[in-house]
Amino acid sequence: MQNILLFAAAAFLTSTISVSAQEAQSPPNIPECAFSCILNGVNDSACSLEVKCLCESTSFVESVTKCVPDSCTPDDIPPVVAFANQQCEGSAEFPIMLESKRRRKRCF
Repeated sequence: MQNILLFAAAAFLTSTISVSAQEAQSPPNIPECAFSCILNGVNDSACSLEVKCLCESTSFVESVTKCVPDSCTPDDIPPVVAFANQQCEGSAEFPIMLESKRRRKRCF
């Protein structure tokens, strides 16, 4: 399993916390299922909310990549992966891929 959601959440949290009102952007479309995974990953790292540090943190990446597939549906994962790959472009572990361990819901 590769490092994926860790970076997305960290980058999201960093960008939304550090951006001034004049520079405000709409937050990325990160599914709610990934937030607790990301926050736990940040807590497991020594990086605070520094995106570059999180992208290179083995503990952050492992924590998030283990949590997200269990917490998110297959439809939730692509936006998380895309955001993580964008924020961590150039880091050794990226680009990453991730698959959900949960099944898609069927509507009958």
